[in-house]
Formats: sequence, C-alpha cells, structure tokens
Amino acid sequence: ARSRLSKILATLHPRFVRDEHQVVQVAILESSNPLTASTILAPDFPEQFISFFGPDLLIAIPSAHRIYIFSKLVSPVNDIAPTIREDYQLSSSPISTEIFELSHGELRAIGSLD
Repeated sequence: ARSRLSKILATLHPRFVRDEHQVVQVAILESSNPLTASTILAPDFPEQFISFFGPDLLIAIPSAHRIYIFSKLVSPVNDIAPTIREDYQLSSSPISTEIFELSHGELRAIGSLD
C-alpha cells in the first residue's frame, strides 16, 4: 500500500507559496484523487520537502484532496489558518483541522486550528 502511495505522490506537483523575499513559506499538494491526503504516509513523502523546510515538517490536511506542508522552525500556520479552516469547512471530503508533525519518519498530531 505504501508503494502505491509513492506512485500517487509522484504524480502530484506541489505549489509553493513564497513571501516577499521569495522564501518558500508553504507547499500545497492538491489533486482530484481522494488518496491525495494519504500520500503523507508514503515513505518518500518527507524527501520531497526537506530541502525547502528541513527535516521536521508540519502538515495540515483539511480535505482528502489538499495538503499544506510547512517548516516546523518557521511556520506560517497562524497566517494561513483561516484558509485551511475554510478548506475544511467547504470540502465535500473533510479530513481534519489538526496540525501534524512529521519528524524522523514519525507522524503525530500536535494541535488543532480550532
């Protein structure tokens, strides 16, 4: 199953949101595939974002079709929280308003936007 998620992940192309200094603040993965949210469990998921955000990632999964990825060290979660909440509320496939940490291969919930 995890190798299948890696195949799905390979088809996704992150959209990067940058600040006024062109520093990447957030990566957004989105797709019509309902397994998009599950790709965070792909073994190669962190590798795609370590060069932008470092080894410790924060992840928001408001819907089955959209994932937000941030750096744990410099996180704009508070700035983008309204957008994430709105994605959750308007989605036909809502997942969560929780924030997850992915660090050293371990995924855990660390808080909520609510």
